[in-house]
Amino acid sequence: MNLIDFFKLFGNLLKIVYNLIMETIEITQKPQEIAKNQIAFDFDNLPVEEEIQEESSILPEEVLSNQNYDWVADDFLFVVVKTQEENLGKDICGRPSLDWVLMAGGNCQKLVVEDSENIIDRLKNIQTEKPYIAVFYSDTPLIYKNLVFKIADYFVRNRLNAMTLLRGYVFKISYLQNIENFILGCLDKFDEKAFTRVIDGKTLASVYQILQNRILDYHEKNGVCLLDKSNITIDADVEIENGVVIKRGNVLKGNTYIGKNCYLQENNIVVNSILGEGVTLLGCKVLDSKIIENKTLSCQEIISKEV
Repeated sequence: MNLIDFFKLFGNLLKIVYNLIMETIEITQKPQEIAKNQIAFDFDNLPVEEEIQEESSILPEEVLSNQNYDWVADDFLFVVVKTQEENLGKDICGRPSLDWVLMAGGNCQKLVVEDSENIIDRLKNIQTEKPYIAVFYSDTPLIYKNLVFKIADYFVRNRLNAMTLLRGYVFKISYLQNIENFILGCLDKFDEKAFTRVIDGKTLASVYQILQNRILDYHEKNGVCLLDKSNITIDADVEIENGVVIKRGNVLKGNTYIGKNCYLQENNIVVNSILGEGVTLLGCKVLDSKIIENKTLSCQEIISKEV
């Protein structure tokens, strides 16, 4: 065998080994789709604020690249510690602070526990078949799904046993339940804004505005025309079809549905109501009502019946 034939044979062997490796990787890869949350909308592609999009300089670029983490739901128990500040955040854009944090857990199995001075001991007593546990607090409603899943991915990829977040923890269950004393490392630069605590009126106002902007940006991205966004209020569970135009002074709250091509002119309040396709409103207050398709209402009175 001459030298050229040897290199050809060696190259073929390398190709075979490469193909075997790639087939193994393909077989063992995790599922690539993240199921939608069972609410009016999902935050997979959020947050949109520049300050929350800042990533940790600690994490490598390949870890932070856009990808799906559906496998996290199979491996992680998502625990939310309910804090004493719950009353302060009982209504943020139509949902309590606790709900916003729970939503960040996506399709993970979830558990809510009361806060205590010995929270680690309480966590150690949790019985679960999941190999990992991610712990967040109910007073941090800016936590979002992609952040939670990226942290989980980082934790597993680096084969960590325990990690402290700015407000929360991640543990390998076998380590948590069998180790008496341990020191937790802190990922202290990872998206500080997302871990903002609601502890007073100032932080509540800041968090409210950020979540409201997420909601408005979501609807705008999905074909809703918002004229003067700074003067429009939309709750988390409001559903709006594309082609809807909403002008300044509109407040949409509760379990409200806005059909296609509706035109909400200035200063309407719509609460727990259904607007059929093509409805036009001007200066109306609609409470617990259903407005039929292509109806035009212009009034200053309260509508609290089916029209």
